[in-house]
Formats: sequence, structure tokens, C-alpha cells
Amino acid sequence: MLLHKAMTESIQFLNLPDVEPVQYERNFIKNTVCELKFPIILDWENKPPASIQKELRRDYPYHDMIYSMPPDKEVYLNLRSKNKKWIVSIRPDAIVLETTSYMNFEDFFDRLEKVVNVVKDKIDSDFFTRVDLRYINVIDYTPDEIEGLVNQDLIAPILKNVYGTVREYLQRVNGYTEYGRFNFRHGIKPNDTPNQDYFLDFDYFKEGVEIQDALDLIKKFHEYNFKFFHWALGEKALLKLGKVIPKTEK
Repeated sequence: MLLHKAMTESIQFLNLPDVEPVQYERNFIKNTVCELKFPIILDWENKPPASIQKELRRDYPYHDMIYSMPPDKEVYLNLRSKNKKWIVSIRPDAIVLETTSYMNFEDFFDRLEKVVNVVKDKIDSDFFTRVDLRYINVIDYTPDEIEGLVNQDLIAPILKNVYGTVREYLQRVNGYTEYGRFNFRHGIKPNDTPNQDYFLDFDYFKEGVEIQDALDLIKKFHEYNFKFFHWALGEKALLKLGKVIPKTEK
């Protein structure tokens, strides 16, 4: 017990420089996912609740039934927006909001809040077993652009030509924030074309979150993410983002 306490007290949190919240003209986000897990509802394993689909139908008029492979044999209900770029996935133990058309956090949060308000009275639980927010960014570049593309601390061996010609470069970091944990994955995936992609994958999560606290926690995750994302970029990537648009408090 004393050892565990000492380890807990010695934990250092993700330490990032403050940066003024802004919105850029463009972004690198390919996928944004928020997963809210709750104690499994056995009745939903074979028949997702139609009541949720009915209440979200105006924003998500299309639906697909997804049948998982054995041994789970669960049925998921995916609700899709009119442009098919937003998905709400209803599962026996989770509700997931996902988009490939992320414009800004305010838009994403408004949609998430609507989903949470619909679901919270139907899961018969006062807490989420896990809250998870993930941003996957992809920056396309040519090999001669790598210097200045991302923070040089992330690619120091490449800049120093330690590895020679690099086809794949992957790193994963797991650590702590004041509000939970994070996974940070970044690097280069194999690509035989002249252009390459550098990905920055930020994932924030916490277990055992009271439902009434979940949305505020998502805001905290987002604040961390903007600072982390900004720290990870180089000057060339910042220029690719285009015009800076100041944000006002909502």
C-alpha cells in the first residue's frame, strides 16, 4: 500500500506549453472518435434500442445493422448523418460518436451533447466505465519537407540520418494527464509513392466517470489536445493550416 502511494505521488503529468486557443483555416484531422462505455446491457446484445434511433433520426437519418463476428455475436446499430460523414454507433456497452468531417470542437461537442442527453436515461447507470476522446491527424509531405514538419524532438534520429532512408517510423507514448491517461502515437507508415504521410494520433481516456462529469471531461481532453497538437507541429505544418481564426468563449 505504501509503495503504491509513493508511486502515485511521484507521477508527473503531461507538461505542455500554454497556447492561445484558435481555429485554423484547415486541419489535418482524418478521424475523430469519442467513446463512452457503460456497464453492458444484455438486452442490447441482440436488439439495439429503437428509441435511441427515433430520437436521433433527424440528425442521423440512415442506419446500418452491424453483426460482429463470433464469439461475441453482438449486434451494433450505426446511425449515419445525411452526408454519411458522422456516425453514432450504439453498442451493448458503449455509445460512440465518430466523424471524418471535423470542422471545430464546438460543432463536435454540440453533437456529442445531444447524443449523451438521449442516451443517459436509457443505460440505467450513473457512470461511464470509460470515457475516450481520440484525434487522428495525417500530414502529407514530400521527403525533402520532413525537416520543420513536426517538432524536431519527435524525429531527431531522422534529421540526424541515424537510420538512413526510412520507410517506417513509429512511436507510442503512454502517460498521465491531470484528468486521466493518454496514448500518443506518431510516425511514418510504409508508402511506396513519392509523397508520404506523417500521422499524429492523440488519445485521451479515463475510467469510472460520473455521467454528470463526462462532458466537462471531454472539454478538458480537448484543451490538452490542442496544446499537445500545437507542440507536435513544426513551422511548415503550421503554414499548411492556413489562416488563424481567433476563438471566442462560448
